[in-house]
Parts: sequence; C-alpha cells; structure tokens
Amino acid sequence: IITNTNGNVFRYDPTYDTHDTYLFLDNSLDTDDGRPVHLWAIGYQDEQSQATWGEYSAFGGIADVDPTQGSRYAFAAYFPFEGSDPVNISNNLKEEFDATPMAIAQNDTVLPGELVPADSDFTFDVDLCQPGIRNYLAEGLSLGEVRFAVSSLHAANGGDGGGTGEIAYPFWYTKENPLAVIFGYAPRLELTVRVGSPGDFNSDGEFNFFDV
Repeated sequence: IITNTNGNVFRYDPTYDTHDTYLFLDNSLDTDDGRPVHLWAIGYQDEQSQATWGEYSAFGGIADVDPTQGSRYAFAAYFPFEGSDPVNISNNLKEEFDATPMAIAQNDTVLPGELVPADSDFTFDVDLCQPGIRNYLAEGLSLGEVRFAVSSLHAANGGDGGGTGEIAYPFWYTKENPLAVIFGYAPRLELTVRVGSPGDFNSDGEFNFFDV
C-alpha cells in the first residue's frame, strides 16, 4: 500500500498501458485518461545482489548513455518466463517492448480518469501466477527483506535545462517523511505466507498420499 502526497495533479488509471501508447503523444493510442502505477521486482547488475546492495549503497556505475542510462546497480525488473533472470524495464519505451508488472495500483475511492486527491491509498494485489514471482518473493523472505520498485511514466516537456510546465505525476510518502510517521502514510506491506515443504499442499506438515 502506498499513499500520494500531492493532490489533484494526476489522473487515476487502473489499467495497463502498452508501450506504443507512449510513442506518439500528439496522437496517442491510449484510450483512457491517466497513466498506471506499476509494482516491479528488483534486479541487480555489476556483481551486486540483494545481499550486497542496500539503502545507502551507491546508485550505480558507468552509464551506457549519459547521465545515468544503464548505470543502476539495482533496477526495476520483470520475469518474461519461469526461471528467467530479471529483465531491466528502465528503457522499455526506447527498446519498444512491453513488460508485465507484478501488479497495477488500485484505488477504491477514485473513479478511473478522475484527478486523485492527496493522501489517497493505492494497493497492489500481486499475481502469484506470473512467471518468477513466487520464487522472487520466497528468496526475499529467506533473506529477511522483500524488495519492490514502484514506477509510473507520464508525459513531460523540457530539455537540457530541465522540465517545463505543470507537475502531472504523483509524489509518494516514504518512511523518511515525518508526516508519514505521524499519520501512518508510509508504504505498508501485508503478506500471507505458508512455511513448509513445497509439496505439502494440505499443510499438515507431512508429504504423503494426501497431498496428491
């Protein structure tokens, strides 16, 4: 669960937008207002891993394209098939491919296309049937920390000097925000976990005929 800090500046979109809806903004293929908010797994590169890269680690190394393209040690990722390595989604528009997020943010108080008020909760219901997701969550739990990336992509104007125009994208409370601590707006994670043998389907603590 995440909560936005800014209100009435971006529109709610609970559906996935394919990459081609971003390519021609003056004649977009997008049929609804707003842009979705995605939840992703996290992948690592340059010999980094969840065990070595943490909250206070360096952002990245040498960029493929200045200033930072391709340099992140930790990147938002998805799994295209079961058993695959995490695939970096940072440049999916430039490389023109669609990536499936773990979940798309949902809100039960705002209608699709409406402006989102400040302090609105967004929830992610993770689809465990997607390739690689169960293993990703299990590995994180075994390490004592499950990590996610949240992203949304909105049109912008500007150049080398920076962006121009009005802000039309969400800001999110983080645990470092004093108001988040006071009002309980920091990101929250709710999990239902069964600990046991992968083959113990009836959860009786034994692997036998009754699990067939």
